[in-house]
Amino acid sequence: MDKINEDLALAGYNLLVTSETNLDAKEIYDAYHGLWRIEESFRIMKSYLEARPVFLQKEESIYGHFLVCYLSLVILRLLELKIFNDGLPVNQIVEFIRNYSVTDTGEGTFINNATKSKTFLKIKDQLGLAKLGNLFLKKRDIDLLLKTEF
Repeated sequence: MDKINEDLALAGYNLLVTSETNLDAKEIYDAYHGLWRIEESFRIMKSYLEARPVFLQKEESIYGHFLVCYLSLVILRLLELKIFNDGLPVNQIVEFIRNYSVTDTGEGTFINNATKSKTFLKIKDQLGLAKLGNLFLKKRDIDLLLKTEF
């Protein structure tokens, strides 16, 4: 009965056991709470970046594949945390990148094939890229989009 009462008294509290003695409780909790990003990073690498070199046999190819996946993850995290201030999750950023495309007409103009979505509009508004949604784009418009600094 004593054990049940002890458990009931602590119900709803998040208890952490640590060997850290020089940090206060908030710092320990923040460090622990941040672990989900590490787990999410592995999911991103496995799902969106396909960090499974199944068809690679040479050691150099495997290392190269993981290097590209890791650099892509770094870029995605920078976009998520620094550019979009943690307001746009990685899955939406990847979806936007995969779906945004333009077709070269061969006459110095491009046709924008992207479909508008909430993510599309959020990126357009947040980055101030007014021409991102134009149906017809000129070469200089594409150059401006690619040269946008954040």
